[in-house]
Amino acid sequence: MSSCLFCGIIEGKVKGNIVHQDGSIVAFKDVNPKAPVHILIVPRRHIASLLELEQEDRELIGEVFTVASKLARDNGIAKSGRGQLRPECGTKCLSHPFSSSGRPGI
Repeated sequence: MSSCLFCGIIEGKVKGNIVHQDGSIVAFKDVNPKAPVHILIVPRRHIASLLELEQEDRELIGEVFTVASKLARDNGIAKSGRGQLRPECGTKCLSHPFSSSGRPGI
């Protein structure tokens, strides 16, 4: 979707500090972090809302959480961090299926 900021980052049209990418997931640092480590994890496929998820999306959402867990460990926030799952964002994009944030070493 051309109007979706996160799709623009995924497509490389918008600059993003990407910390993970694979065939179905892209993770990047938040440009306006709310914690010392704040990473947004999004699927490559545009999803307008968690409410639009179908049964066949179970594997994709499992991958999101697996990537979130790995990034939390890699960034030292596995024990101190927190994750958020948001059903929709202002851009009508599944922008924060998982937002991993925290303070390393706490």
